Amino acid sequence: MSQPQIVNGFAHEWNSIEIVLGSVTFLDFKSIDYDTDTDGQDVMGTAAEAIARTLGNAKHTGSMEMYEAAAASFLTQLGPNYLRIPFDVKIHKAEPNNGPVITDTLVQCIIKKVGNSHQQGSDALTRKFDLRPFRIVRGSSGTATLAAIVSDIIDPFAS
Repeated sequence: MSQPQIVNGFAHEWNSIEIVLGSVTFLDFKSIDYDTDTDGQDVMGTAAEAIARTLGNAKHTGSMEMYEAAAASFLTQLGPNYLRIPFDVKIHKAEPNNGPVITDTLVQCIIKKVGNSHQQGSDALTRKFDLRPFRIVRGSSGTATLAAIVSDIIDPFAS
């Protein structure tokens, strides 16, 4: 059985995450999901079991749900052609001032779909974005602090 990732006595949790879109750090996320899948197939001969398999093509998908004000700010930064502007999403996992920063990066994302689904109740309003990342780089680790990583990101929104 594997042990949880422990950093100076702490395991990463939702509060350990900062999400950087371009060069702007957002803490106003309700969720972020991302997956990599392949479409490889079994090669069947005349036997009942496969004789080989193909590797197939990798497909990356993602989605994020942001609270309404942050989502509006994000779309404003992308501009009127927001469905055509590529951006990176960096998910930094770290405990404040403790240990290494683990980063997953959704590279060159394009917004595939923007959804709003509001309902009666006291929950804060959110907006969901379906993403199409070009690539996902998982688990790069370093000893830099979170602030140093964030300050080194190039701003794709700068003109």
